[in-house]
Amino acid sequence: MTTLKSLKMSLPRRRQTEPNLYHMPRSLRASYGHFPWYIQIGIGLVSLLLAKNFSSSSMLSGDFSSVAATVVTPPFSVGELLILLLKTFFLGLSINFVMQHVCLPPDRVSTDALRENYFLPSPLSQFGHITLSDDDELPLGVHYVEYEYFEELADDDEQQQRPDPSTKAADAGFGLDAVYMNHGFGASSLSWIPTIPKLAAALKVPIVLGHDAPGFGFTDRRKGIYTTATSAKIGTTLLERHDFQVRRMYDGTKDDNSPPTVLLVGHSMGCRTTLRMALAQPPNRTVHVVLVAPALGLRGNFMMPNEQRDKEDQPVAREYSTDAFRFIQHGVVFALRRIVGQAHFWNVLLRLAWGNPNKLSNSDALRFQWPSIGLGWESGLLDFVHEQLFDEYNGHVDETDEGLMRLVLDRPNIQPVQVIWGTKDVVIPASVVYGFCSKFPSLPPVIELKGCGHDPFEEQVDTFCNTMAAVMKTRSC
Repeated sequence: MTTLKSLKMSLPRRRQTEPNLYHMPRSLRASYGHFPWYIQIGIGLVSLLLAKNFSSSSMLSGDFSSVAATVVTPPFSVGELLILLLKTFFLGLSINFVMQHVCLPPDRVSTDALRENYFLPSPLSQFGHITLSDDDELPLGVHYVEYEYFEELADDDEQQQRPDPSTKAADAGFGLDAVYMNHGFGASSLSWIPTIPKLAAALKVPIVLGHDAPGFGFTDRRKGIYTTATSAKIGTTLLERHDFQVRRMYDGTKDDNSPPTVLLVGHSMGCRTTLRMALAQPPNRTVHVVLVAPALGLRGNFMMPNEQRDKEDQPVAREYSTDAFRFIQHGVVFALRRIVGQAHFWNVLLRLAWGNPNKLSNSDALRFQWPSIGLGWESGLLDFVHEQLFDEYNGHVDETDEGLMRLVLDRPNIQPVQVIWGTKDVVIPASVVYGFCSKFPSLPPVIELKGCGHDPFEEQVDTFCNTMAAVMKTRSC
């Protein structure tokens, strides 16, 4: 029988400082639990006992009375005491890790279980299924965020009793029908939550969408999908499901038969996905592309297209590399499981990425911490890294970052690609951004956001939205 207490534990609670983000479910533990003090003291005593007598004949024979005597009354030198303390510390740490893993592991739940028993992380969260190919037996479950600006506007009009049709045409903005946003490495679609409502209002766009890339967030994890090509297909499919007639019904400023206009935004690693999405758009659709802190041009010779490598060495090199990767994977998964569920970990990490660490909030850390409760989050992230190292290019020069950009710039329906970069970005430094952009003389000048770090759309929301509006203002949609 469901009690009132358990019901309250499973209900979503909005954060006061960020209403489009829920607190994590109270009954789920994102990180390893901690033992009470008396158990920790017991672990310490056992560790001391083991450290002093680990190889003694008394320990091996099970004569613990003589073992205890040697612990209580030994003459120690300073060096021996230090060694004993180090042994005790590392043994205690190991015992604690093992006992935590057995008795107090972090909770990891599937997205289906999260939806059924708890809730998704945001009021903007949606979950749908996409068939990636005709060979797929089961569609892929995808978590994404969706914000409908005109619906929010209609609600405001109702509340304020001012539905004036004459203001709609004046409020038409830049004629965009949709904005699609692709997140960066280690993040999820939740990263866009602080920006989405304000960006939609600034651009007067009917809908803003963004999904969790495979390997991140709450999108299903499945073998062979951890590439930007798959992520781009997910984004393209979700975009096509949108009704592009919404703007026409709202403001009447566009002809019913006019092709839609979309804005594709990518951040860091998501810029590669965004370029692929741009290439997948119909030729009669006007496409605007904005890349924020693009992680492009980073791959060295070890990640050159397969056709540029010695073809005879490819299978052997791949086999050895894959074996080595799988060998270390279990240790990395264990390490990630110990840290990614902790809000403190994300606070420390994000302070390095923020231009002004003092602006970092608990909500910022929570947006990154939320996906850690997803089943298989750690292994999914590593599977994505593996695919990027060995399968991303598929043996074609056009699959390189430079190749994709050239294809995008050659498309007549795609408007000039705009790059935005924060001047205090230590993740993607100026040398990377300007080095890559210098290969394409037709690109507009890079827009620098003064004082911003790697995630300007989270750190300085108003500045970012105003910049996006200024970019669109210079273009005729």
